[in-house]
Amino acid sequence: MAKSVDQNKNTKIEVIDLIIELLNSSVKECVYVNDTGYIADLLSCLGEFKTVNLKKREIYISLLKKYLKLDYVFSSHRNAISCAALSSLAKLKLNNEIIETPNFLKYAKSTESSELRITAFKCICTLAIQDKTLISTLINLLKNEKNPYVRLEFIKIWHKVWERLLYFFFCQSQNNMEKKNTAKTELESHFVLHDVSFRVVDMIFLFKKQISSKNLKLENIFQFLKSLTTELWFLLTHPKNELERIALYNLWVDFF
Repeated sequence: MAKSVDQNKNTKIEVIDLIIELLNSSVKECVYVNDTGYIADLLSCLGEFKTVNLKKREIYISLLKKYLKLDYVFSSHRNAISCAALSSLAKLKLNNEIIETPNFLKYAKSTESSELRITAFKCICTLAIQDKTLISTLINLLKNEKNPYVRLEFIKIWHKVWERLLYFFFCQSQNNMEKKNTAKTELESHFVLHDVSFRVVDMIFLFKKQISSKNLKLENIFQFLKSLTTELWFLLTHPKNELERIALYNLWVDFF
């Protein structure tokens, strides 16, 4: 339902109003205390929204922030509500639906639950494509993480997110360059709904070509990649265990 769009590929207003109404009524009736999965699904829907209606956008973004605060006071099982809200905020930021970047780092360093920290790390992974300086944040989180399980999940998630983004990027690039029917068919099968839920981001910087970035000057790109290579290689050559070594190698392949 959240992916129902109009002719301009914006989410239908009726769908936005319905989800907003359901979330508002859940707060009034305190349903969120007993029905965590239901609320988490509704919050996940908000991340799929795309609209030019600024008032509606402001309402559902405020709802995401409200549920984050509620879940801090009345924690849901495994912080499922907070995880859903953070994931939706990351999607909205990636799709340029919101200007302000949420403080995912605060949740990645949280001691509330491992699930919340892992979700926040995943959000930073997603946004690091746009803001290359966040890659250093990810490296530091890996280096400073003491919990072996969380550290391993950090690496696996980074690999999984970037592998998926690279696949989408290559599919789009192939379609744009070759314009072949086979490539077009493959692209449409994966992107027919991604105009709303996912914006394909430029990952050409991984191939050490010139890129544009709001946070990095062009002359610093190569130095930045050199530093990244050094940091990642150190982690790869000093794993905590064999599972971590394998996960780090998969991540290395994504980069280089």
